[in-house]
Amino acid sequence: MKRLLPVFLLFLSGLCYGRTTLELTLGETVSAAINHSPALKALKAGLDSKRAGASSLESLLYPRVLLEGSFKYQSETQEITLPLPGTEKTVKLGNNWNMSAGLSAYYTLFDKGADEKKYKASLASLKAAEKEYEAEKRSVELAARMAYFDLKLALERISFLEDAVSVVKSQYEEIKLKVKAGLSAKQDELRAHQELNSRLIDLINARSAFARSFRELATLCGKWGEVNPAAALPAGASSADGTQATLYISLEPTEELLKKIPLSGKTVDGHPSLLSMEESVRALRLLSESLRAGLWPRANLAFRSSLDYPNGIETSSYWQNSAFLSISVPIFESGKTKSREEEQKLKALSAQEMKNGRKNEIEKGWLNAKDRLLSLLSRKKLMEENAAESEEVASLVYASYRSGSSTYLEVQSANLKALESRLLKAENDIATLAQMAVLAALEGE
Repeated sequence: MKRLLPVFLLFLSGLCYGRTTLELTLGETVSAAINHSPALKALKAGLDSKRAGASSLESLLYPRVLLEGSFKYQSETQEITLPLPGTEKTVKLGNNWNMSAGLSAYYTLFDKGADEKKYKASLASLKAAEKEYEAEKRSVELAARMAYFDLKLALERISFLEDAVSVVKSQYEEIKLKVKAGLSAKQDELRAHQELNSRLIDLINARSAFARSFRELATLCGKWGEVNPAAALPAGASSADGTQATLYISLEPTEELLKKIPLSGKTVDGHPSLLSMEESVRALRLLSESLRAGLWPRANLAFRSSLDYPNGIETSSYWQNSAFLSISVPIFESGKTKSREEEQKLKALSAQEMKNGRKNEIEKGWLNAKDRLLSLLSRKKLMEENAAESEEVASLVYASYRSGSSTYLEVQSANLKALESRLLKAENDIATLAQMAVLAALEGE
């Protein structure tokens, strides 16, 4: 009950004020995307299938004990005539009804390691599937992070434009009063109104972009389908354009997010997709060796203990214990085994080349992301300074305009520069997070 209390209070506040707050953390978003991913669910089912297949092949390495029985009826049985003193007697050598029931044990005594290599190949295939699952999990994690960062940038654009609209609206109202008082020209009022409209148009576009980003994240996570992103605002924001918000969305601060994407610094050699392909090559080579072993003799040993009926001419049952040794050697099969062996060898060679190509792609992406990240980090401080100074300049220019020392065109330029500087800084921060996420996805284990 104590855990449900905060949820109840949040729901109650939403009822009272017609709105609520949706707090999204990066970790929860990634977990939701992983749990929802159809691709991961499909790979998990395939992984379980391969695990069952490997267990089945392992059984070939051990003896098999079976309870076996047979029942047979034959219309004719052999007979012999025994010459007895003074007469002859016909005796049946068996019975029309024949039955046998008992335990049988079978074991492969020698097969040049064919079954063992087949089992090892299944284990390698299983390990390849496990690594493929890990690689897909990284892809889903990266997609969730990118969607989260895209949503954060969309929210920050709305927040910055809300601030810009509030500033321009305040300036516009003040300029209208000055025009009425004859202290400013009518063209300043018109330019201020045009700037206000431009910022409102930018805000409408930003809301549309945010709605797309939110739906992308919601689809990826399989959640929040009932939320209307068109009526959402960043947490703590006020609607400068009069939009009635029914939901406030809160995301983690950028500085906190930078700490939540750890980089190990390892090379791409241990990337799960490369390890998966390596195990696939190994599995194909083991299958090739298993097929080649099929050219050698194969010896099978069997034991049986059964209750049989009839016992020759006696119509009674009896216990029979027996042992069997069978040996088979392929003499002629039109090259079937050799062709299948060659097929697996060529598949292994093809898989190896695919792995080499994949490694080159991952390594190129990793190096590009690393270079891009260094570039973004090196200009982070410069952009922070530009954003702070541009806002200060915008305030100073408007103060100068109010005193009659500057024109409104200079005010417009300073306002736009301040907005652009804030947006560029936010884009640089989000791009930094994105490149860190890419590096984390491409690093080795």
